Amino acid sequence: MVPRWELFADILKVGVPGLVDIAITNLSVVVLTGIAARMGRDIAIGYAMGARLEYIMQPIAFGFGTAMVAMVGTNWGARQYARARAIALTGVTTIAAVCGTIGITVAIFPALWLGLFSDDPDVFRVGGLYLHIVAPLYLCFGVGRGLFFVSLGLGRAAAAAGANAVRLAVNVICAMVAVYWLDLGMVGFFAAVAIGFAVYAAALLVWAVLRMKEPQGRRTAKVSD
Repeated sequence: MVPRWELFADILKVGVPGLVDIAITNLSVVVLTGIAARMGRDIAIGYAMGARLEYIMQPIAFGFGTAMVAMVGTNWGARQYARARAIALTGVTTIAAVCGTIGITVAIFPALWLGLFSDDPDVFRVGGLYLHIVAPLYLCFGVGRGLFFVSLGLGRAAAAAGANAVRLAVNVICAMVAVYWLDLGMVGFFAAVAIGFAVYAAALLVWAVLRMKEPQGRRTAKVSD
């Protein structure tokens, strides 16, 4: 069997930006951990515990997202645009609901998560503050991850990775401004992380999804019941 290199190119158009996206996510955690560490041990630990929860939500999103990529891409390629949008909406809503539920739960009851790692009162105080501020925005985190997979299905993988790079930049810039310029301490730092999630969801929606238009001159195929 002779390899068809054009198919490899199509795969890499999705795979390489996906790899870059994962690298950006990990880089974001590394950089923000470095900023938190300069503010003190307890703040670094509090942020690290929150980041670990975000890592746990990643495979949850992937579980739904891998199916979304195939279904959105197949229907969009088959000109079933209405069906592709319905699948995207359902998938994004599902991921956002799961992540948002987790976020609200740990924001109200932070000990459910923090108690798995420590019983130190200072760690509970800082980690609890992080979850109170950031965890409600896990809804946006879920929206962003869902839109990321929609973007892959639409062939907008590079734009999706770019949106994550924007999140990284917003996180770092807002954190630096909050901590070193406005002197808002850990509250400002945690708020910067939360803002990053909101920006990520908005950037993906506008940049990677809404800008994707139906090909000109092609009518949307009707889906029979």
